[in-house]
Amino acid sequence: MTIDFKIDATPSNDKIHWKLNGKVDLSIGDVKIDMKNKELNWLVHKSHGLINKVIDDLVVPRVIKHLTEVIESLNSMVSNEGAYTFTTNLGGKDVGLNLTMPTAPKAVGSTDLIEIFFDGLFVPAEGSNLVQHVDFRGAIKDYAPRI
Repeated sequence: MTIDFKIDATPSNDKIHWKLNGKVDLSIGDVKIDMKNKELNWLVHKSHGLINKVIDDLVVPRVIKHLTEVIESLNSMVSNEGAYTFTTNLGGKDVGLNLTMPTAPKAVGSTDLIEIFFDGLFVPAEGSNLVQHVDFRGAIKDYAPRI
């Protein structure tokens, strides 16, 4: 099975927001199934063409559709970003981890890799009153002992 994401990140003029453009290609080669039971193995081998047809005609289009919807959902989240769109709860209900990106993702040379840069700051969770007590931007008064 091979899944190819042919995606280009298109950064906006502000060099922060971006959109994934492209399409998903999925190919599943010749599927061969072997069973330990002799009769079931015979049945599977006789149904080989049907099994491959079902995978190609039903499974592959559904997986492609789902992955495309995931990409569209991510694009929607980025274009409609709010204060807590990319914040995940961490450490209970009062602390969140900011997963916003200070710059658009970029491809790594001619490899199949994408670099994604996350902010990674701790922030007060949505609706938390913790902000009154903690400065989340680095005003740490007592550091742990250095070894």
